[in-house]
Amino acid sequence: MKRVSHPILSALTKSCLAGSGCPQRTANDVDKALGHASLCGIDSHGYRLLPHYCRAIEGGRIDAKAITEVNQLMPSIVEVDANNGLGHHAMYAAVDALRGPVLRNGLGCALVINSSHFGPAGAYALYGAENGFLALVTCNSDAFVPLFSGQTAFHGTNPIAFAAPTSGPNPYLFDMATSAVPINRVLSAREKKEQLPPDVALDAAGESTRNSFDALTVAPLGADYGFKGAGLAGIAEVLSAILTGMGTSDQLLPMTDCEDWSTPRGLGQFLLMLRPDCRLSDNLFGNELNSYLKRLRNSPAKANGQVMAPGDREWATKKERLENGIPVPDTLVESFYDLANKFNLKTGF
Repeated sequence: MKRVSHPILSALTKSCLAGSGCPQRTANDVDKALGHASLCGIDSHGYRLLPHYCRAIEGGRIDAKAITEVNQLMPSIVEVDANNGLGHHAMYAAVDALRGPVLRNGLGCALVINSSHFGPAGAYALYGAENGFLALVTCNSDAFVPLFSGQTAFHGTNPIAFAAPTSGPNPYLFDMATSAVPINRVLSAREKKEQLPPDVALDAAGESTRNSFDALTVAPLGADYGFKGAGLAGIAEVLSAILTGMGTSDQLLPMTDCEDWSTPRGLGQFLLMLRPDCRLSDNLFGNELNSYLKRLRNSPAKANGQVMAPGDREWATKKERLENGIPVPDTLVESFYDLANKFNLKTGF
């Protein structure tokens, strides 16, 4: 495991994407999303995905030069067509496109179509909160999660992320997969040669396994109450796929372990934004939210436990990693060296 500074990983990412044909703004957006994940400890959705995106661009699955189009469907609803480009750029564009309608009408939503994997859902909810709005983000992904009592994979890990502005230094931020863990957590564990937590992944026989190399699917959130995770995954499916007219998880081409790197996957994503001053003033909303979070953090903790608000772990991890660097597994270091050689770049580490 090597510690690499954020500026070095950021520079490598933008240079590799530029070498793959991405315009500067698109490369910046991908780097911003991956940097958010890696700095905040969401390693499964951070810079480890750079080699994957470069491969998808090279194969033709993702169009590096795609121009995102915004169409007004209704006064408070916009369609953002990624045109098979990088989903990170499309999602940041969706937040930007919604600012006007939400300021005018109080709330609005964006339907993102013809998109691709967009990394961490929380990055875009956070961007909405940084612009002063409450933001909810959902997406679906290729099937890796059996239904409750199901035998085969049906839903994706289908994340749901929510953020809200506070009057403090950091927004409220919650980002979760509707499966017990994201599939990228399994892949990240393989890179680090780590075991998985118990009861989150299943092997070929459908039995629980902690061996990341044996894991073929991940369990729905909730263990014995997995119908709750499956239901939440269904909500993400309805908003991200059915409402947008894109493919449901069971219809999508796989993100990894596939032979076809040329056919676009056609993902859908959903963004809802709301003005916090729809009834309360901006300051009052932020103060009330801060007061709630203070009471939450001061709630009695069990022995050797700590009560944290959504986002607290991420902000603490970000502070530590900005100071000490981002942990990069040896296998990923080698992948970065390979990319650097391919584009005639220096890694800086």
